[in-house]
This record gives sequence, structure tokens and C-alpha cells, in this order.
Amino acid sequence: MEYLEAYKLPFRRPDWFKNLLLLCVCQLIPVVGPIVVLGYFREVFLALRQDRRALYPPFVFGNFGPYLMEGIWPFLVGLASMLVLMPLTALSYVPLLAIPIFHLRGLAVALPILLTAALFVLIGVLSSFVLIPIYVRAILMQEFVPAFNYAFVWDYIRRVWRQQILVHLFLAVTGIPLMLLGMLCCYIGMFPAMTILTFASWYLIFQLYWLYLERGGADIPVKTLPETSPVPAYAPPPPPPPPPGQ
Repeated sequence: MEYLEAYKLPFRRPDWFKNLLLLCVCQLIPVVGPIVVLGYFREVFLALRQDRRALYPPFVFGNFGPYLMEGIWPFLVGLASMLVLMPLTALSYVPLLAIPIFHLRGLAVALPILLTAALFVLIGVLSSFVLIPIYVRAILMQEFVPAFNYAFVWDYIRRVWRQQILVHLFLAVTGIPLMLLGMLCCYIGMFPAMTILTFASWYLIFQLYWLYLERGGADIPVKTLPETSPVPAYAPPPPPPPPPGQ
């Protein structure tokens, strides 16, 4: 696992500033924007799947429609999964019921609050163990029902659960300060910070999947979709013309 490489990835392209700016603008579009970003990261995944050191494809607004179609399945799968897991998340608030039931006051209130926070984090981490492999299947297979393959989910967790915990810890330790730094930059810095964190999160998810394959896991069939519009390779700007008379 290359943890620090996850934060270097966004800056791998020479035109990284333009790419991050376009992604930030896209994420400002309500509902549709995040779905488009999901579809774009499928393109990034497919490019890095061939060569992890490759120059990932740029975000192109002309491919808005194809990105949207690629992102809709992981979005719907994630939405359905969250609806199923909501009752489980609600269980983390049960310790708070002790406050009115036992008429707790003062420092005694701290115990159920801390217990609720601990349960909330624990349930969130355990839920992500299930959600990540489901997300990966949805984004590669571009289907809804086949994404919920629980034999695959269990096999995935069994092979890389330790690394999943380390990924969560790494993103928590690095992501929270990054978002706070973005908030200090007149709040507008939240959007580039969120975009960089999204890059890092997805790259770590990709690495988990590659590690799963290296440990003997079953490869996920990738659905072939119509190609997005071709993008010319990045080229540095031409040098300025020589002064007159030379």
C-alpha cells in the first residue's frame, strides 16, 4: 500500500490545477455533480489498472454525459446500501436513552455520550468493510443487482481487512486536518481540499482491490462502455516567438 502516493496522485498531471478546478466546479452542481465525479473516477481506475504509474485521464466537461452514465450505478448502489444500514447506524444512539431514563446529570452524562460516539465510529467502519467491495463491483460492472455479491464481499474482507482498517486510520489522520485547513482558507478552500481527499480515497480503494487480487481474490469483470471523447495528450505550451530581427 502506497499511502502517501494517494495525495501525490492529483498532482501527477502537468495540468493538475485545471483538472482540480474543473472537478471542484463539477462537485458544486447539486446531485448530478457528485455522480459525474464518480463516473470520472471509473475512468481514472481503468487507466491506472493498466499502469499504476500512468498519467491518469483529465476531467473533460465534454464527457459529462458518459461520466454521468458511469457514475449512476455506484451512486444507486451506495444509496440503497445506506438505506439498509440506517437502522444499524441508529443503534449507536441507543446509549443516549440512558440520560432521560436514569435522569443522569453532570459528569454522568459523559459516559453515554462517549459510548454513542464509539459505537457510531465502530458501526461506520464495519459498514465500510461491506460498502467498499460493493462499490468496486458497481463501478466496474456497471450493474445494480450483481454488485451485491456477498460471497465476494466476504472473500474481499477476509483478504484485506487489516489494510482496510489502516486506510480508515490514514484518511482520518490526514483528511480531518486537510478539511480544517480548507475551512480556514475563507471556507472556499473546502472544495479543493474535498477534491484532493476524494482522489486520495479512491486511489486507496483501488490499491485495496489490487492487493485483493494479488492475494488470490477473484477479478471483477469490467463492463465495456462506449468510449468517451478522445482527449489530446498534454503538451507544454510552445516557446514564445523570437524577437523581431533575430
